[in-house]
Amino acid sequence: MITKYEFHKLAEIYPLASEQEFNLLTSSIGDSGQKDLIVIYEGKILDGRNRYRACVKLGIEPKVETFEGSYEEAMKYSTELNSGRRHTTKSQQAMSAAKVVVESREGDGKKITLDRAELMFGVSKKYIGRAIKIQGESWQMSTAIFNGHLTIIHAESNIIQLKQESERTEQEKMRIENQMTNQEDESYSLEEVIDYQATNLYNKSPAELIDLLNKCRENNEH
Repeated sequence: MITKYEFHKLAEIYPLASEQEFNLLTSSIGDSGQKDLIVIYEGKILDGRNRYRACVKLGIEPKVETFEGSYEEAMKYSTELNSGRRHTTKSQQAMSAAKVVVESREGDGKKITLDRAELMFGVSKKYIGRAIKIQGESWQMSTAIFNGHLTIIHAESNIIQLKQESERTEQEKMRIENQMTNQEDESYSLEEVIDYQATNLYNKSPAELIDLLNKCRENNEH
């Protein structure tokens, strides 16, 4: 039975290998065996998550070694390994740095400043700050950046567009609700309202839709 290990939070600062990279690694381990040891810290995987996943897939007991050192030393070790090992974009590096900074602010240990994160990850503190802002505004966007699907500038543009669309939708919703309330003398059929609001109905919650339909019925009854 293969020994089970969880991933250390320091390891999860960095994205996993792509599907193609992982398949190549699995094939390599399957053909030649596991060459590099998996590093364990505090009982969890500090380095070698992809090797571990490959071993599990192949049904091979992973070979491990234990990292002896402080949390700060473990972070430095992990950062130095990952910074030069795998190709990642500046946006991914900035998001990884953002994770470290935010986590240190929320924890009880030593705080990681933007200046220090800049040195650790080799990306400007301005870019890290922008990544932190995105992380606070949109989990979906920050995850997409972390996994290499978006750049920071594209995520910022998407967030602005989503906010604008949300504001327009809310304004239109309020306009229609006011119209329904203030024009009690006019009778709106169900078909007329649905036809008029066809492009906006998907933005309404089930409760809002029910309320809208009830108002239509009330108007028709009068």
